[in-house]
Amino acid sequence: MSGQGSLLRMHVADGEDVERGQLLFETVEGAIDALTVMDAISSPLTGVVHQVKAGIGQKVEKGGVLATVYPAGSYLIEMPVTEDMLPEIAEGDRVRIYFDWNAERAQHYTGTIQSISYVKTAAEGVAMGDATYTAYVSFESDGNVRIGMTASIVKP
Repeated sequence: MSGQGSLLRMHVADGEDVERGQLLFETVEGAIDALTVMDAISSPLTGVVHQVKAGIGQKVEKGGVLATVYPAGSYLIEMPVTEDMLPEIAEGDRVRIYFDWNAERAQHYTGTIQSISYVKTAAEGVAMGDATYTAYVSFESDGNVRIGMTASIVKP
């Protein structure tokens, strides 16, 4: 979401579910101490507030991002891919996703590799100098999954 002016009121917090049209924040023209025209910004979609990026009284420039909302039920996982794995995966491949909260792996989610970035990245837990890339896996959530959870991805 973007807005302009000074943030007067924030109506959501990180991790909060929102509905399309729900009021997210209110801004005022100019500084808080010289209130003039107030604007109310509503969510353009139903989803989850990932991150509130502004605080009360903070001045925001035109086009500045105040909050990020992810669409409900549609998630992407960033998966590190080492260069030796690249020949084994492709866009469109189906994968199984296991979350750490489900230690027995009794439940898995089915995902699809949506895209693979062929730009080298730095990934945690990978030896220095090894080329690592990022694959993006999409899946549908059933309400048990939260943004930021740790997952393992396996190609069946």
